[in-house]
Amino acid sequence: LWVATSSGVICVNSDSSVLLFNMNNSSMECNDIYQIETDDHGNIYAGTYGRGADKFNGMGWEHINTSKDRLLHNTVKEIVFDLDSVIWGLTPYIDCFGGSCYRVFSYDPRSEIWTNYTDSLVSSFIPCNLKSIMVDSDNNKYFLFDDLLKYDNQNWSTILIPDSFKNHYSQLFLARIDKGNTFFVMTDQGLLECKDNIWKFYFFGDMGINDPDNVFFDAIVDDSNNLIMLVYVGGTPPARLVIYDGNNFIVRNAPTFGQYSY
Repeated sequence: LWVATSSGVICVNSDSSVLLFNMNNSSMECNDIYQIETDDHGNIYAGTYGRGADKFNGMGWEHINTSKDRLLHNTVKEIVFDLDSVIWGLTPYIDCFGGSCYRVFSYDPRSEIWTNYTDSLVSSFIPCNLKSIMVDSDNNKYFLFDDLLKYDNQNWSTILIPDSFKNHYSQLFLARIDKGNTFFVMTDQGLLECKDNIWKFYFFGDMGINDPDNVFFDAIVDDSNNLIMLVYVGGTPPARLVIYDGNNFIVRNAPTFGQYSY
């Protein structure tokens, strides 16, 4: 298990021992990690705040940044792999004030081809307030903004979240898709689900979370197709794991790693 923290990258081994990789004990260039993903070869990619992305091949760390690669910015908010092992990510758009607008990039490690998806490249409008990336079982890509932007590897289109559901929340955080192509969107008030074009909304209370302050940190879909969400709630322990199997929610206290925060 690999965990992104503000103190570096944590590796939890099968014997429950914990290893910490950071700037003090490795060649990593940043301790503030946004997200971690693993490729088909077991390499670990860590998106950082301000220092690009770090790749761990089991022996050492390699660096992906603006000085030697075609990243638009050295903050990498999200990294995912598509079915062809192409890396897709979000990075602040260089023309946006304060770096708050995120745009799409892709990188194919086999051909070493970089693509930054700007409006001029795709000849259509790409929202700059992108928040999250998903890849479905047909290798289509989806990007969360106020709605969902779909890229089928040739054309771009928009999937609208119904206005009736938008009344339930004021902020979107991230999105995931399961093996059956069900969408999940994490909001400031709960979970939005779209299965077979039918939308549902679950408030935090519906999910078994009754803490006053709740923030989605991250989410994954496991090998059994369960959605596992990390929700920060404050207090002790500071976070909950919410497991959703498509029918029921199970809430557990999230593991802690001593002094290291998520």
